[in-house]
Amino acid sequence: MAAAQLFPRTTTVSGERTVVYDFKIHELRHTAASLAMQAGANIKSLQNMLGHESAALTLDRYGHLYRSDVEAVGVAINALLTRDCEQSVGADAA
Repeated sequence: MAAAQLFPRTTTVSGERTVVYDFKIHELRHTAASLAMQAGANIKSLQNMLGHESAALTLDRYGHLYRSDVEAVGVAINALLTRDCEQSVGADAA
């Protein structure tokens, strides 16, 4: 990190100038999880990738990064309920 000068911040401690790097290697784990989610990884795959004991833990940590698909689910349910099954069954049939 020092050679790459990742996010250096200079501070003064007791009159000495000290360079502190705010970047933590653990942040790469979060980046990998975020990229996997954007690539379409499901929660079980992400759980296994990260080594979490449960999918609930993974959802608690990263669930906010999933896009909301509530509208898409509603559209899909509507399509199922309104599909034409070609059976001529209903109130209009005589």
